[in-house]
Amino acid sequence: MPADWFRREHWPLLTAFCRHVVTHRRVEQLIQREEASKRFKLESYDRLLKMRDRESRAIASLAVKMRLTQSSQLDRKKPRGAAAAKPWES
Repeated sequence: MPADWFRREHWPLLTAFCRHVVTHRRVEQLIQREEASKRFKLESYDRLLKMRDRESRAIASLAVKMRLTQSSQLDRKKPRGAAAAKPWES
């Protein structure tokens, strides 16, 4: 994103977003460790999967609020498909 995308009032959201990403990565490491474990515990694995899902949802929610998703970057004023030139017409 451009340097001016995040204004001062967005910093708490950006901080939370970064923290959730770091936590998501750590939980993913724990999931991989549990999957590779010789003493695989389904209860522990299930709890980790729920944690990953919770972090994923938080990341997605914050991304939408900060307008980081692809859908938030679309120009709603342009009709769909109007800008795309067809290769056979050039």
